[in-house]
Amino acid sequence: YARKTVVIDASSLPSGITVAWTGGEANPARVLAVRGNLILVNVSITGGWSVAEELPPPDPNDENGQLSTRARGAGIAVWGIAKLENCTLFDNHARRDATVPARSRDAGVFGGGIYADIVDMDDCVVSGNSLSASGVSGGGVFSVGGAEAPRQVSKIRRSAITGNGIYGIFTYGGGVYSDGGGIGKAKTLALENTTVARNLVAPLPG
Repeated sequence: YARKTVVIDASSLPSGITVAWTGGEANPARVLAVRGNLILVNVSITGGWSVAEELPPPDPNDENGQLSTRARGAGIAVWGIAKLENCTLFDNHARRDATVPARSRDAGVFGGGIYADIVDMDDCVVSGNSLSASGVSGGGVFSVGGAEAPRQVSKIRRSAITGNGIYGIFTYGGGVYSDGGGIGKAKTLALENTTVARNLVAPLPG
């Protein structure tokens, strides 16, 4: 976890580098969480687990009170701009803990491979990631388009987003989901020469 801009550039390495979380579901954690901007070049991200857990009941007068934590970005979560080039995000997973009731789409998990305010992705593969909760969005990529983001457009170019899965009651975007940025602060998502295919959307087991 870092509260600053992070750069990992493995462009000089023929096989790049892999950053992996090895704790698995028994000891869950994202691979990378950045409150700032993130630049990755020739990097693979794998093994991440993010779990939404129940919180104590909020003050009924607090309109922003949350009933559970949010499992955002199993592989990578970026509260800023995520710029990825020649990267692979695979085998990352997020789920709702069994203690969290299946209340609504808001008791959910987002972004199996990556969750970011703005996504800028070139020549990447996002595959084999999954989400499981009552509300799930963006099995591979979740672009928030946050109101605070300085840029207007998320872009995915010459990439493949395939074989990701989302399992839930309220399900949005088996491969890619863009949240737009809110009323009056719309952000857009541009896809260029990109394949989004064979992503699964299915009911929450049970």
